[in-house]
Amino acid sequence: MDDCPLLQRQKAFTLIELMISILVLLVLMAIAVPSFTDLLARNRLSGQANELLSVIQLARSEAIKQNQTIRLCKANADLDDCSVASGSWDGWLLTNTASPPTVIRAGRFDGRLIISAAFTELRFSGQGLIRSQNNQPLNSSFELCADGAEFTDNGRTLTFLSGGRSSIQLSQCGS
Repeated sequence: MDDCPLLQRQKAFTLIELMISILVLLVLMAIAVPSFTDLLARNRLSGQANELLSVIQLARSEAIKQNQTIRLCKANADLDDCSVASGSWDGWLLTNTASPPTVIRAGRFDGRLIISAAFTELRFSGQGLIRSQNNQPLNSSFELCADGAEFTDNGRTLTFLSGGRSSIQLSQCGS
């Protein structure tokens, strides 16, 4: 005699159960992926804004520490000299004003962001004050925008005052 009952229950998924599980997974992914993409773009934007703020603070502290003028400028493609070309900042360069200038630090911005400003250079005096290229007090800002992002507050504005105070605010780009 056979030990197995006639109608033994199988311990596996049926094809219909598998198809329904895949469908539920696809619906969940369709909902989650756009939100996750926006989250990544917001984090990228906040990270770059914070990096730029820390570079400004570093330039100010180096100027005070060395008691000399320190330049924060828009960098060329090789990150070895300042660029006077207009347009988005792709990178930055921190140098002193000696002849020849010594590069203190350099860096690139994330290519998926648009970083713009009305200037190509900031100068930090030995007292920590922010000046323009012609040594005038400079109160201005950087605008950081997530390229092509459709979420609310897809920008950050990094505002600084000539006395050295700086802050980051949420902003809306492309509106």
